[in-house]
Amino acid sequence: MIKRLILYPEAIPYLFNLEGCPKKLFLFLLLFRIDIQGEFPFNSSVISLFKQLCELYPPIYSEDTVKQAMKHLRAQNIVLNLRKGVNMINPMITSGNTEQDRIRLIGEYNFQLLQQGLNTTKDFYPRNNEK
Repeated sequence: MIKRLILYPEAIPYLFNLEGCPKKLFLFLLLFRIDIQGEFPFNSSVISLFKQLCELYPPIYSEDTVKQAMKHLRAQNIVLNLRKGVNMINPMITSGNTEQDRIRLIGEYNFQLLQQGLNTTKDFYPRNNEK
């Protein structure tokens, strides 16, 4: 079965401004790790695979730089940490195969924000490379 994720037009302004390691990490996760529910692991194994890919397409990043890139993706509301080692891509970027999938995943994402004491407006929308 081929995984098919839809990259929504709303994603373009946010992703266009990603640079360097965060951009490469996001593309790696999108192509190789994000499942149809928008979830993906982020652990030492994933970091190692990403670094192996970077050996083919330099520059090569340190483990700390890769972890900082993930923190940047989280700070930009592109990724939400669900629990240790498991993250979810913001459904405004990509999610599921259908509009119904997207609506359901937006609900799940907002539920996770509330569970973490975050704001479902301020912390939902991806940021445009804000500090």
